[in-house]
Amino acid sequence: MAVMRPLDQITKRSIASRRYRAKLQSLGKCIYCRQPNDTPHLKGCTTCREKYHQANIDNYGINREKELARKRRQNAKIKLKALSMISGLATPVCVYCGCEDILILTVNHKNGGGEKERKRLNKWGMHFQYLIVKGKRNTDGLEVACVVCNALHYVNLKYPDLGKRFIVKFQ
Repeated sequence: MAVMRPLDQITKRSIASRRYRAKLQSLGKCIYCRQPNDTPHLKGCTTCREKYHQANIDNYGINREKELARKRRQNAKIKLKALSMISGLATPVCVYCGCEDILILTVNHKNGGGEKERKRLNKWGMHFQYLIVKGKRNTDGLEVACVVCNALHYVNLKYPDLGKRFIVKFQ
C-alpha cells in the first residue's frame, strides 16, 4: 500500500532535486546520465538529448491523432473565449449579419490593419487570439465578424464604390 507524504515533504524534495540538477549542470555533468556533458550550456549531453528527441518522435507518431484532437479542442476554447471577450457576449455573433456559427466567426479590425499587426507580431491567428485571452492585447478596434462579412468589410475599406454592390443576408 502506498503511503501519502505531506505536501511540505514533497515540496522539499522537489526543491532539493532542482538544486541537485543545478549543481550537476554547474559541474558540467549531464543531469540525466551524470556523465561529463559535452555541451555544458545545455542540460543534457548529446546522447541523452538524442534519446529524448527520438522518444518524443516515436511517442508523437503513436499518439498523433489524439494530440491533434487535443490541440483542436484547445484552439476552439481559446477562439470562443477570445471572441466572447471581443463581443462581450457569452455566445459571440457577427456584428453585421448575426451569424452564430463559431467555425466561420473571425476577429475583424474595424479600421483595417489586421495584416500589418499580424506581420508585426510575426504570428498567425491562434497566437493573436491567445494574446487577447491572456489580456496582453486589448480589444479596442476589434469586432466579431463572419468570414463573408469580414471580406465585405475589407472590400468596403479598400474599394468603397465596389463594396456598395454587395448585400449579405444570413438565414
